[in-house]
Amino acid sequence: GVTKVRAIGQAADLDAPGMALELAAPSDALDALCEAIARRRRVTFTYTGLSSPTRERTIEPWRVVAQRRGWYVLGRDTDSGEQRRFRLTRIRGKVTESGPDSAYEIPPHTLD
Repeated sequence: GVTKVRAIGQAADLDAPGMALELAAPSDALDALCEAIARRRRVTFTYTGLSSPTRERTIEPWRVVAQRRGWYVLGRDTDSGEQRRFRLTRIRGKVTESGPDSAYEIPPHTLD
């Protein structure tokens, strides 16, 4: 809402009564993903995509971001070798870490 108000040239006073900026709480996977990112360890989880069947995914997580009305983990999918984005609310069950600490480098372009 604040972005829309600013987009039409109006000043947004976030301290005004009735004006609050909130992000919905992410799924339970957030803590596990943040820990894995800090330690640079691979993670595995069950994921249900919009256009793909539910399956196990293994990624090297780089960053967790709030965008497009949701929380996402960005990282390298080890099966495809490609950069991917996974919505946290589509992760089913537990996120499991694997492999040694410092197993990969986080690309600098993901830190912007």
